Order: sequence, then C-alpha cells, then structure tokens
Amino acid sequence: MNLRIATSKLQKLLCDLLYRNNHKGYSMTEGTMRSDITERLVALGPLINEICTIAGVPGLSLGVSYKGETIHRVNYGYKDVEKQQPPDSDTAYGIGSITKCFTATAISQLIGDNKLEFSTSIKDILPDFESSDATVTQQTTVIDLLTHRVGLAKSNNWWYGAEGDLLLGKNQTISTFGNLKPTGSFRAQFDYSNWYYTVAGELIEKSSGLSYEDYLQKSIFGPLELTRTTAAHDCISSDSIAKPYTVLDDGSFHLLPRPQAQDGTIMGPAQGILSTVNDLLKYSNSLLQALSDEKASPLKNVKSQLSGHIFTSKSILESSYALGFFRHQLPSAITGTGINGAFVKNLPVITPRGDARLVISHPGSLAGYTSFLAFLPEIDSSLVVLTNSIGWADPSAWIGHIIVEALVDTPNPVDILKYVKEAAENHKNSYPKLQKTFDEARSNDTTSSPAEAYVGIYRSEKPEFLVEIRAKTDGTIQVAFQGLDSQVWDLTHYENDTFHWLSSRDEQAKRARFTYPFSPGLFKIIFNRNSEGHVDSLCWPQDASIPADEQCFSKVEMADGNYGVQKIVQAGGAFYISSTRNFNDYVSIAPGEPDGTPYKNVTLTATPSTWTVDQEPNGLWTIIQKESDYITREMDHSLVAIQDLENRDTYTWIIEQTFDDSFVYEPSLPAPLPKYYPGGGGCDCPIRYHDCGLVFG
Repeated sequence: MNLRIATSKLQKLLCDLLYRNNHKGYSMTEGTMRSDITERLVALGPLINEICTIAGVPGLSLGVSYKGETIHRVNYGYKDVEKQQPPDSDTAYGIGSITKCFTATAISQLIGDNKLEFSTSIKDILPDFESSDATVTQQTTVIDLLTHRVGLAKSNNWWYGAEGDLLLGKNQTISTFGNLKPTGSFRAQFDYSNWYYTVAGELIEKSSGLSYEDYLQKSIFGPLELTRTTAAHDCISSDSIAKPYTVLDDGSFHLLPRPQAQDGTIMGPAQGILSTVNDLLKYSNSLLQALSDEKASPLKNVKSQLSGHIFTSKSILESSYALGFFRHQLPSAITGTGINGAFVKNLPVITPRGDARLVISHPGSLAGYTSFLAFLPEIDSSLVVLTNSIGWADPSAWIGHIIVEALVDTPNPVDILKYVKEAAENHKNSYPKLQKTFDEARSNDTTSSPAEAYVGIYRSEKPEFLVEIRAKTDGTIQVAFQGLDSQVWDLTHYENDTFHWLSSRDEQAKRARFTYPFSPGLFKIIFNRNSEGHVDSLCWPQDASIPADEQCFSKVEMADGNYGVQKIVQAGGAFYISSTRNFNDYVSIAPGEPDGTPYKNVTLTATPSTWTVDQEPNGLWTIIQKESDYITREMDHSLVAIQDLENRDTYTWIIEQTFDDSFVYEPSLPAPLPKYYPGGGGCDCPIRYHDCGLVFG
C-alpha cells in the first residue's frame, strides 16, 4: 500500500516536471491537473454548504474555469425562497462593485479606439467638472479615477438610501462630486470610492455618444456574447434574477427591494450591473486570453488594465490595485478587500504549492447580494461566486478563498470555518456594541425642546441635499432624508439638541440598509441654535472622515412658516392636497380617480392641454405634454403626472417652481424618473397657486 502511494506521488511529480520542461508531456500534465483540480473543487461541496448556513446565504451560484474551459459549476439553495426555486448558472445576480471591472474595461476600449487616453484630463471631457480642491479640478486624469487616488471623501450616504432607493439623480453626479471634501492628498494613496467610477461612467457616455448600457453592449457584452449581463435591469426577465434577501437576527431571510443602481442612475457605473456565473466566466476568460494575445481579442489595453498601478498596502509581496481589479501576490490574504476584515482579528492567508502566485480579483456587495470574481493568470484559471443576500460578513469572499486554495493546491489549507464563525459572531454583536457606544457617550439628565422647535426643511447647497424634520402626533419627531416618505426614520432624543435614528439591526436590515459597523455619527442629527436661541441649522455627520461641523444644513425660512413642509390643504371641497418642496420641484399629491386610459386631458388655468402616458424603464408611467409645446405667461407653470404601476390608483403631480416663487416651465423631466415620488391622485380641473400651496379649484 505504501509503495503504491509513493509510486503515485512520484508519477505526479514527473508529470509536473514534464509540463514545465517538455512540451511532449503537456497533454498528459494538463489533463492530470484538470482532473486533480476538479476533484478538489468537488470535495469542497459540504464545506460550502456549511459556510452558507453559518453566514446566512439563501442561494448561491459558483463556477470555475481552467484553460478556458468551465470545469466546475454548482448551485446551492434558492434564488426565490418563497417559491423554493433553485438558481442555475444562468441566474442573474446583482454583482455590485464587480461592475467597476466592466467600467474599467469600457474605458480601455475607448482608449483603444483613440477616444480617450489614460492621461486625458477629466476637465477636458467634462467641462462642468469642478472640485472644491483646485488641484483635483485641474489635474485629475482618467487613470486617477480608475485607481482611486484622488483623495476625496467617500460620502456614500448622499446617494445611498433605505428601501434600495437612490437619493440623488444621475444629473447630480458631477455637481455632487465637485462638493466632496478632500480627506487626503491628491495622488498620494489608494482610497476606494464609488464616486470615481460613477464619474468614469459619465466619461464613457460623453466620449462614446452612447448611454453607459449601450456602449457596454456595443464594446463588451455583444462581442463577448454575454447575453445575460446588463446594466438595464428590465432587459432580463424578473424570473431569471435571484431575489435579494437579508438575514435577520433569528436566522430567517427577509425579502428586500431590488437595488435601483443601474443604467441611467447615479451609481450605475459603480455597482449597477446584473450578471451570471456563465457570463462572468466568459468575461474573465476573455481577459486572460487577451492578456496573452490581445490581437486575437475584441478587448483592448488589457495588459494596462490588469497591471498594478498603485499599492493598496505596505507589503514586501505585491498588494496593488489595477484598473477595476485588486492584485495579490501569494502567499497573502485575498479577502481583505471587502467587509470581512472588519469582523476578524486576522485574515486567512493562502499559501500556494507551485508557481501560481498572482490572484487578480474584485468583490461586490449590494443590499441583497454579495459576489467575488477572481482569476489566476499563471495557471489560466478563473472563478465566480454569487450570492443573493447580505448575510453575516461576506460569504462569497470566504468561498472564493477556499476555491483559490483548491486551484493552487495549497499544502496548508486554513480552517476557514473558524474565520466564518468569528466574522458571523462579530457581525451579530456589532449592533449591540454600537448601541453601547451610544449609551456610554451620552450626557445624562439633559432635555430637548418641543417638536415645533426642530420641525422644518434643512438644506445644503453643496451638495444639493435636504433633510426634513417632521412632527408626529405623539409629540416626537422624525427625519426624512431628501424629504422622502421612503426615507423616514423615527428620532430618539440623545442629549441636549441631539437626536438619533439608530434602530435595531433587524429594522435596518429589513429596510435594505447595510448593517456593517458604521461610525456612530451617521445616526446622529445635531441641531444648532442662533444667538437668539432659535434652531437655525442641523449637522448630520454621515461621513466619519469629515468633522461634524462641516456637514451642516441651514433651515429654510419662508414668509409662510408652512412653506416647504408637508401639509394638507383643503381644495375644492372634495380633494386634499399634500404639498412638499424638494429644491426646485414642488410635489403636490391629491386623491382622485385615475381612469387608466393612455391619454388624459388636464386643464391648466382653464387652458386645455393634451398629455400622453409613456412608460419609463423603472416601471413608472409619466404623463408628458403632447400638444402645445409652450406654456403661456398666463399659465406660469408646468405639470407632470406619474402613475406607479405597483399601485395603479396613484398619480403624482409635479409642478416646477423656483425659490423666488415664480414658476418655471420645462417641457419634460429626465427619464427614467425616480421611483421614490409619492403617490396621489389625478383629476381634470383647473389649478392655481395659492397661499404657498397648490389648490385645485
């Protein structure tokens, strides 16, 4: 028995030597290696199942390729928990920040077509590009964005809202970026930020003359035959998309709304793509093929994209960032680029047996999905892991770790369950610890003023954002970010004029918020008083890298004290209108009886106008003006109505108004319209401006 084992090992060693030194042994060695790798991957099945159970994963799809051939595909659990439907390798998942890989590839394609250079100034392509830091404005280039070395604050909470909503429109990308505060020196170090790739998406559109989705279809998805990869989510049947979930404290799964980042939104180029295991294996194999023979590939500048451009940490072995990818030279940890590093004391290290030393990878996470894409150029292999939940830490990265171990035939496999359990436990305990931090820092025996002292609209012009404080009937107050009903949180008195909206982890999770250990300041609303003792501003320290007093909002003061605050006005005896101000948009909501027909006549100050119903990509119906391209001076306003397809009984009328109380007519609003406009009703009746409210007469 021992002789047979020794003989088998000797045969394997001889095969390895032949592979390295003798072409005649290539076929045998390659076949042996493929067989051995597949055997090791199959053996991981029970371990992967256990990781999914511990980390809270309802469904998972993974695949591995070797020498351009898919050698292993496995699917676990359910893409739809309620219907008990399993996923397959063509099931689409949100891939989060793996979108950045495609965005960097798209930029590389444009450079190959001589539409851009890596050294091109952003200001030359986007004239409105301005930063509060003059150096950033004048010197930022394409490669600065793609390598995350601009030195600005992350400020994710400007755009990231509850319920999967985005709090800013795509047309606010450049202006908001321009107001990100410097938190480091320009080009001094790597500092990961979604904003850089969002601006890169604007570059793609401006340089190509196409939308982000259309250009990627033309230059990447189409040529590589990625038939189930898209940034336009409606292009894939909902039955083919894994539903997003979160795991609750009791281990059950809660269905979440699908994240809204996609083509035509502010974060589409940073995290808006849907894809599958099969398509991502095609993509990674195409990159590997182009790396060795770019002339035969539709992909361009791949060597530039996959080369290291900036160090991500201090290490003797390489740890760098390419363009849209991380690079790790083994032996090293490869799971520290996501959230796992926040929940374990030390990250596991992969030790290779042979010469496979370089791992190129990127993780992805959204509210409802985690993902991991990696490839190893030296053995021409790649792997994809996709899950449909925000579980305990990042399970896709843990699974990616053990697959890479199998690919490099590590002599020292780690006890990965030890790390998975440590991360899950620390994640579960992070909210109680955050609450404890809150309680320990609180000043006891302080009081607050009555609700009316705080109620109002608080506005920041840089960036353009508002925080609304509302009063409840029980005398407490709420915060509504951007004044939206979907972004309302109850406020609890903390100390003096400071309140907080920290709720249980389950409530945060159910509303599609990440439940990672944020800074306590994120949940604080700090009211400030003027010399007369009146509240005139508030601070929301949503970015821990910026002082709280630099994240403030001024209270909007109007002649009418109710102006800009949601209110109910009786109109015509039969209708009630709720009006709220959102910068230059004045939203008015009125119950009614929409007829659901494709055309609807609306009378504006006794002047008839015909409006037509068009369906937008996000599932809303927009009524836009069809006849009479202009509004007469006597009319002095424009009207748009939205019908929510999830609740066909509702319309929202939007009347644009400027801050000097004059109405401004715009022929149409940008499409697609945000999904978060509140519902209401429609009617055929004249409309007039009255007492800072809109009244149907």
